[in-house]
Formats: sequence, C-alpha cells, structure tokens
Amino acid sequence: MQSWRVPFDQAAATLAKAHDQLGNVTLDQTGEILAKGGDAAKTWVDASTAAKTIDRILLGWSALGEFTHRVSRDRRWNVLRLAAVDPAAFGALNYKTTPWEAILAGATLSLPTFDEYHARVRVIEQHLATPVTAVDTERSSIAGREIRVPVA
Repeated sequence: MQSWRVPFDQAAATLAKAHDQLGNVTLDQTGEILAKGGDAAKTWVDASTAAKTIDRILLGWSALGEFTHRVSRDRRWNVLRLAAVDPAAFGALNYKTTPWEAILAGATLSLPTFDEYHARVRVIEQHLATPVTAVDTERSSIAGREIRVPVA
C-alpha cells in the first residue's frame, strides 16, 4: 500500500496544478483547452496521464482489498477511495467520479489505507442515517425554539 502512496500523491499534485492552470474544464474539452495556448496542451497531457495513473493505482488498491477481504466492491463508496469528502460533497459526486471530476468538485485527493477508507465510509453512513428535519413555520413562533418535523 505504501508503495502506491508516492505515485498517487504525485499524480494528485499534478491534477491540482493542472486545475489551477486550466480551470474548471473537463479533460475531454480539448478544443477549449488548446485554445488557451501556451503550456495548456502539455498541462492537459500531464493531467490526463496523472488521472490514468490514479485510476490504475485505485484498481490495484481495490483488487488488494478484495483479495484480502478488507474492502468490498460496493460502488456507492468509490469516491471515498479517491478523497475524504464531506457529506455535502459526497451527495454531489457518484460512483463514476473520476479523479479529475473530484478535483473539479474541490476535493483533495488522498489514497487511504483500508482503515482510513472504512472511517470515511462511516462518516458518510452516519450522515445518511441522521434524519433530516425542517422548521414547522406554522407552529414555530419563538426564534431559537423552532419546532422541527421530519422531511419526507
């Protein structure tokens, strides 16, 4: 696992730097990227290579986790293999989120240990298990003492 951390971190840093240079464009918008001129083409190549590097590392990470029975193939949590995201960001991402899309969403990429991954999953599961409530404006008349009701 540790041997993957250095190339993962290097690729994540490359993606973050590319995002700073290219902005909020998808990597398949080559026309828009090339129109930026300068080093944009090289930055795009570097970002594409870095994203593929991270994808390959995550494939190895997943295979090792499955082989050792430390993680399952539950696709709901795929983005948590890329980054520790808060519940709000998690709701905006999905199981198909690419490393570049995670960067665009503001995530900081980090390869977790299996224990760190399980901790990330627990945070999201706890949030999802928390009932959502809203203020009942018809029955609430005192600020700070609002009556809350479950949201369906």
